[in-house]
Amino acid sequence: MMDISNRKPQDFVFDFINLKSKILFLIFSPNGRIFQGNEFARKRFGDPIDQKTYKDIFVAFPLPETFSEFLSSHSPEKAYSISDLSNIPETFYFHFEISEEKIYAIGERNAGELASAQIALLRLNTENSSLSRELYKKNSELKQLDEIKNRLLGIAAHDLRGPAGVILGFCELLQEQLTPDSAGLEFLSEIRGCAEFQLRLVSDVLDYSKIEAGKIDLKFRMVDISAILEDNLKFHRLLSRKKEIIIENFFEKGLPHILADPTRITQVLNNLISNAIKYSFEKGKITVRLSRVSEEFQIAVEDQGPGIPEKELNLLFKPFSRTSVRPTAGEPSSGLGLAIARKIILEHHGRIWVESQLGKGTIFTFTLPIRSN
Repeated sequence: MMDISNRKPQDFVFDFINLKSKILFLIFSPNGRIFQGNEFARKRFGDPIDQKTYKDIFVAFPLPETFSEFLSSHSPEKAYSISDLSNIPETFYFHFEISEEKIYAIGERNAGELASAQIALLRLNTENSSLSRELYKKNSELKQLDEIKNRLLGIAAHDLRGPAGVILGFCELLQEQLTPDSAGLEFLSEIRGCAEFQLRLVSDVLDYSKIEAGKIDLKFRMVDISAILEDNLKFHRLLSRKKEIIIENFFEKGLPHILADPTRITQVLNNLISNAIKYSFEKGKITVRLSRVSEEFQIAVEDQGPGIPEKELNLLFKPFSRTSVRPTAGEPSSGLGLAIARKIILEHHGRIWVESQLGKGTIFTFTLPIRSN
């Protein structure tokens, strides 16, 4: 235990002011430089405090150029605003005592201002708590409504899939029985095309509602991305014949297998390449590239179509959004394919983006991380 028998009462007072009190205690030189400050002052104004002057402490307009002018222009006890590390002005009542070559300054907080600030802070905290509770309530309600919306979308799309499948099945059956010169074959082809589009739309709505509900089912396994692309391009080269479009590919050799869901990656490729065909002119060219960039694969699909206005690029990955650009042969579009593709790539921890120039074409690029677990 500390021996305090030899300590004088003023020693206790000095220790309290220096270390524990919430008043400002500063000792100035005649030119306004601070000699010393108590612990509270050092916390407010920062160390080293002996490198500061009265101009760093007091806020007054105008502030006298010399410390002697400052002292002579004010009464011994006066309220001053101080500028500390928080940069928030606060009012203190200061008392100055001049003794030999030192000026002692003791500053106390403005009790009224402090009480008002505490009341205002309490009021803000109460309002903030009320707003937080209201926001939580509204977010919960919105989440419930969103779940109901996704559920209704799923139910509606599921119920529509059956009739569309039946129509498509009958169209295929009738086309097999009719000869090429049969009357009505052209109309039957139109009906089949509409049924196929409705089935694609229903499938897209079902996929999107599952993804939005967080129920996307990814089946990861080690896959050869080059092989998946090759198979996909065989199918799309058949589709591109109608518009006499050439599909070229440039694949980097010797790429490793990666962990991915082959069905979902095929779905992304179907969307990007079929879009490139839709928005390409007759006898145009589409280029598909696969390369390794650092620790990820980069797949790019480039067309020579009309391009997309820069101000409309941010619409592309939003559900049901469409740009002013239309397919070159009037092909239908659900407006959901790119939104679904983005969700799938993000679930693979990849990235997807678009670059486009009016009159030159568009490039859709996505990445897949190279990983085995």
